[in-house]
Parts: sequence; C-alpha cells; structure tokens
Amino acid sequence: MLAGILGAVAVPATAHTPYRQWQVYRQRHLVIGASREDAESYPKAKELQAFLGEHLPEASARVARARTLKRLADLLATDQLKVVLLSLDHAEALLRGRAPFAFAVSDLHALARFGNHVLCARTVFPDAHAWILAWTFAEHDQAEQPTGLPVPLHDGVELALAGAPMPPLPDDLEADASEEVEVPHQH
Repeated sequence: MLAGILGAVAVPATAHTPYRQWQVYRQRHLVIGASREDAESYPKAKELQAFLGEHLPEASARVARARTLKRLADLLATDQLKVVLLSLDHAEALLRGRAPFAFAVSDLHALARFGNHVLCARTVFPDAHAWILAWTFAEHDQAEQPTGLPVPLHDGVELALAGAPMPPLPDDLEADASEEVEVPHQH
C-alpha cells in the first residue's frame, strides 16, 4: 500500500526512545515536527496535515509539537522525527549550527516552501518519499516555488521538479508495495 511507501518512512531509530509504541507510530505516520517557540509553525503544520489527509491520505500525516526549537532539532538529528517545519531563519541556523541551536544538522534539506517556513528533512529521508511529497504539493499548487531557500533542496524534490520519474522505494518498503498501489503520474 502507499501507506507503506510514505507512512512507513521511519527506519529503526538510532537514538534511545523509551516507548516502543512511539517507534511504531512513527513508522505508520508521516509525523511533521513543529515547535512551540515558533508560534506560526504549528498552525502551518496542521494545515499541511489537513492537505495531506485530503490529497495523500496514505501518508497518514500527523503533527508533533516540541516544547523548544532545540528539542525539535534533537528529534530530527536522532531520526526520531523525519520532517520538521522551520522558519527560513531557523532552517539556516540549524544548517549552520547557530543560535538557538547548539549544533548543526549539516545534511538538512528542503522538501517544500510555505511562505516564511520550509518543510525540511535530512538526507536519510528517502528520495522516493521526497519525490511523492514534492509531486503532491506541485500537483495541487500547495507549496511555493522553492527559490531563495537557506537550505539545499532534497534530491528527491529536485527529481520531481525536473519531471524525472519517481526514484525506487527503499528496499524495506518494496516488499510492502503491491501492484495495486497507484503512484502519481507525471504530466
């Protein structure tokens, strides 16, 4: 199922998490991270959740809100979250390891731009998943043109925007995909 394609984006977490249920939850849902310190990020993330619920329900998108930006960065850096919504300034600060962040996430990449916010992931986020998200946002005119971003585009997004075919699914998800799965077609 396409839920296996996008919903199961998590690979086993490398960081310790005390709740096995959280690991399973992350494997079944595209969890979009936001922060209480960025008051605009949570409502925008909820809008993304609603949009994906309508146009890509297989992603089973959910929003998780971290108390602080530092905590959000920790969750992303340890693969406990796969995607986060950051302001353009915060995305650049995280990429470069500037305040309010204590470290850099040097492999931070943009998935889509929404006004003064950018949906980000690390390079471990599969190209096929990034491609599907980029295609879905473009197909429904949801995201802005990803220009002037403080972080580079994810490879999967670049492929989608160039009209290239969807990259192969990660090996662990190939077995979950059936022939009945409808993958977005290019126009």
